[in-house]
Amino acid sequence: MAITWGETAAELADLVRRHDVAYEVTTEERAPRARRPLARVGYRLRLIGSPLDDHRPILPGCPVCQDTFRALIRIANAVLPHDERATRYELDPFDAAWHMSAARPRGVELSLVLIGRRDSTAPDSTCQLACLTDIESGLEQLGVRRETAQAGRRRPPH
Repeated sequence: MAITWGETAAELADLVRRHDVAYEVTTEERAPRARRPLARVGYRLRLIGSPLDDHRPILPGCPVCQDTFRALIRIANAVLPHDERATRYELDPFDAAWHMSAARPRGVELSLVLIGRRDSTAPDSTCQLACLTDIESGLEQLGVRRETAQAGRRRPPH
C-alpha cells in the first residue's frame, strides 16, 4: 500500500478509528447504449465515516461532517493503486446528505467507482477485480472493516 501526502499508516489508522470508518462494495451498473438494459461495468466502494462521538450534528454537511469527508478522501488516496492500470477511479464529490449503511443510521460517504479506463460502459474486467482486491487489502491494513447488508436483520428495540 502506498501512503500519500507524507502520511504514515499509523496516522491513517488513527483517522479510521476517530471517524469509525467502514466500507461496502456493490457492483456498478450503467446503460451501455441508449435504451439498453443496465449492464455490470465495475464496482462501487462506499467509504462511510461517522462524525466524532461528541458531535451531534443537526444538519448533514456541517463543518464536522465535512472534516469526516476530508478524512475519507485521505484514506482513499492512500489505498488507491498508483501504477498505470486499465481501470480508472471516480470519486464522487461531497454531498450534504446522510448516508445509511447496514450498521449505522447516518454517516458521511465517499463513493469510489472502479470502471474501465477507455470505456466506462464496457463489462467489468479482471483488472477491476484486482484493483478492488488491492484497495480492500489496503483498507484492511488500516483497520477499516467491511460492512455487509443483512437481509431480514432484526432492528434493535427503541
